[in-house]
Amino acid sequence: MEADVATERRADPSALLCKQLGLTLTTLRGDCPLYDSVTGQKVPADIDAALEAEYNSLLDDTVTLVAQNGDTAMRMSLEEGLEQSLKRRRSSVPVQSSSSSVPAIVNKETPSETFLSLQTLTIDENAAIPSTSDVIDRTLSAINPSCDSLVEEEVTNEDLSRPADVLLNNGFLGALKCLDGQNLSQLERRIMDWHFANLEYGCAAELKEVSLPYWNQDDVYGGFGGPHCMIKEGYSTAIEALGEGLDIRLSQTVTEIAYSVKEGKIKGDVRREVKVVTSCGDEFEGDAVLVTVPLGCLKAETIRFEPQLPDWKLASIKRLGFGLLNKVVMEFTVPFWDETVDYFGAAAECTELRGRCFMFWNLKRTSGAPILLALVVGKAAYEVEHQESSDLIEHALIILRKLFGETAVPNPIASVVTNWGLDPFSRGAYSYVALGASGEDYDILARPVDNCVFFAGEATCKEHPDTVGGAMMSGLREAVRIVDILENRGDTTAEAEALAAAQRQSDSERNEVQHLMRRKSLIFCASFLDCNVSF
Repeated sequence: MEADVATERRADPSALLCKQLGLTLTTLRGDCPLYDSVTGQKVPADIDAALEAEYNSLLDDTVTLVAQNGDTAMRMSLEEGLEQSLKRRRSSVPVQSSSSSVPAIVNKETPSETFLSLQTLTIDENAAIPSTSDVIDRTLSAINPSCDSLVEEEVTNEDLSRPADVLLNNGFLGALKCLDGQNLSQLERRIMDWHFANLEYGCAAELKEVSLPYWNQDDVYGGFGGPHCMIKEGYSTAIEALGEGLDIRLSQTVTEIAYSVKEGKIKGDVRREVKVVTSCGDEFEGDAVLVTVPLGCLKAETIRFEPQLPDWKLASIKRLGFGLLNKVVMEFTVPFWDETVDYFGAAAECTELRGRCFMFWNLKRTSGAPILLALVVGKAAYEVEHQESSDLIEHALIILRKLFGETAVPNPIASVVTNWGLDPFSRGAYSYVALGASGEDYDILARPVDNCVFFAGEATCKEHPDTVGGAMMSGLREAVRIVDILENRGDTTAEAEALAAAQRQSDSERNEVQHLMRRKSLIFCASFLDCNVSF
């Protein structure tokens, strides 16, 4: 469980468990080709790379937006931040200085806008980084050297309102240069929407519901080290192994938890009593209870606490988000896709559909059978829960037939569609930092109540939320805490966390001072460049 000295990253504890149990892991290969579901073609590699680089720059811009906009940014969603950064970047034009080869990027927005309005690059950086438009122009020329007339062709509002028709007629050439109000071509918009959908997958939520300043609060902890893997035997094998020799009662739905703490006759003596009641009337008594139900169940109040949980706990349960994603699993007789890749993306025809089967996982190496798994995220994840499973399977097949051909893609011989939002024992997928919440809510959710009601699960792990490894670590954390408290040694876990938080605060303040010093230096250089431009 210790972090690696070289990378300062922990190994995922679920991987360690698999090693101990002798389970086989499939290491996933990193390549993820992206297809355009409108044209049915693979997106050219240079355009794909250029848009991915721009998307990553937008994520970097969110840090600047938060720093510059203060309280205003605290009320902004991640979608607002990304779209505003995208608009700023696409509405900026280079202005060449007469005395320097370094361009100042001047924003066309009004002076009242508080976004970053000046971007400075070194001479080497400016020469090395082509704009997305440059890449597109080069691609157009490579596809058709005589396409200048198409680039200059006027695009009507009617064309823009019917993107699919324009693209089907002109293929990639039409897609590349029909610009929208943000100076994105229709193809660029679809690719950018694909990246936004992938981010919605990471958050398990619509980006408009995710906090701009805190969406990636766990980044400072580094994440888990090592490659992405799948367990060939499935997670159930690990669960069954962990359960061997334990008294586990199945088909017991907990409906109520009653708890109390009383002072004993001897000073310092504390008597804790906990009673757990199930739907079939059974009662279980003990000194403590560890609650590991998903945050979605706590939000839905499927368990009644007596007395009611304190306000500070309820407030964090309400603030922290619990998102949703769903999956479409389809088995075929033979694979018709590229078996050398473990996943591939499909950019949807419009923003409204961006999260509906936007990525497909190839499970053949893991399962041994020709199986594809499609991800449904964001707005689409909620919509499909109120539709017939057959409709979603048909939608996935339509996309696959656009990419690989009508005759190449048969109907699946078996299929499964998840509905995690409707599952009474989950009420969703995993947690995210919603508008109004922060990373501290994970810590608050993890705090015990009266030192007899304890909480674990991914939504209590600030360092690694929304992961199986984070859930496992939270269980180990609470095991230590419970033993310490019940043996009257105090809450050493809380003490260690407080020391770690103080150290992080100190490091953060030091880094902020260094960042401000660098910013002042950049502002001075930018002002100097701006003067040169003015002259």
